[in-house]
Amino acid sequence: MATSRGKGSAYLLNRGKRFSMSIKGEIRRVLWKLGYDISRFDPTSHYLARRKKLIELYEIDLILDVGANTGQYAQQIRKAFGFSGRIVSFEPLSNEFDKLRFNADKDSKWDAINCALGSTNERSSINIAGNY
Repeated sequence: MATSRGKGSAYLLNRGKRFSMSIKGEIRRVLWKLGYDISRFDPTSHYLARRKKLIELYEIDLILDVGANTGQYAQQIRKAFGFSGRIVSFEPLSNEFDKLRFNADKDSKWDAINCALGSTNERSSINIAGNY
């Protein structure tokens, strides 16, 4: 197999046949083998970009994170696109809430509340999966 390169592409010769492959395509193929992908960061193709655009478009300054677990979403919006507004996270499970509170305590604009949200004001049991 021989290769010759043009601007932004590579031409592969295999058994006398010529194949054209872009450098971007080749890099992407290698990254796929490693378990990674490359995507353009814009509102039409990346979920974080869509969220960022919505927050900016509607001038959102308060995010309610319901079922917050340990606070992964809140940390993501702070780090990924610098959301500087208030975050209120709700998590009913004790173990997850302890980790959530630990994470939220580092941020003065992030409150963590140990409760579940629902349509009625009542106490209830939560079924935790056996593989938990």
